[in-house]
Amino acid sequence: MRSLSRSLAILALLALPLLASSRAFADVCNTFPSIGGNLIANCAFQTGDFTGWTSVDPTNSSGVNNDNAFGGSIFEADLGAFGPPGTLSQTIADTSGMVYYLGYALDNQESPGFTGADNFEVSVTGQSNVTTILFDSSVPQSNNYSWYGFEFTGSGSDTITFTDLNVPSYYDLDDIVVVEPTPEPGSLALMGTGVLVFAGLIRRKINAASHVS
Repeated sequence: MRSLSRSLAILALLALPLLASSRAFADVCNTFPSIGGNLIANCAFQTGDFTGWTSVDPTNSSGVNNDNAFGGSIFEADLGAFGPPGTLSQTIADTSGMVYYLGYALDNQESPGFTGADNFEVSVTGQSNVTTILFDSSVPQSNNYSWYGFEFTGSGSDTITFTDLNVPSYYDLDDIVVVEPTPEPGSLALMGTGVLVFAGLIRRKINAASHVS
């Protein structure tokens, strides 16, 4: 019960900068509760491009756009490799032996019921070149963001890689976090749900503001 109360308090703090203004919004990944902050650079693609990331897309169909950002973000990554899979990766410096939380918002833009090939994989490669696959599956064709979260143990230097294949549409990826979590690991799922709730509030707030004459 104490853990639940603490998580809700953290979520309330997380919401404050997001709901403070109808025009100025904070990226979820830059306000995520943590010890030491988010280790991911350009976590919401706020530069408008892949600065800090390595993008490999044999079909040259991936990029950064601003038509379906998550929560209070402005930009999102559109990952749309339709031949050989594409990858988006970033190497971070972390603490060996420390347990980290990796979270991100993902939306499959493919129309529901379409039978094209699609798959999304998330992996972490450590200093010893050992790769741990955290997620490897097709993603529901919902045209709505879902929050995904996993734990991994740092090796001192780790490469986070997102591998995508989506025919003929895109995965929208946004607000990536790698943090040493403040709350207990068991409460992180609740936090992810809370992030989605607050993101929905923000989106409604944005829509309302856009209709004010």
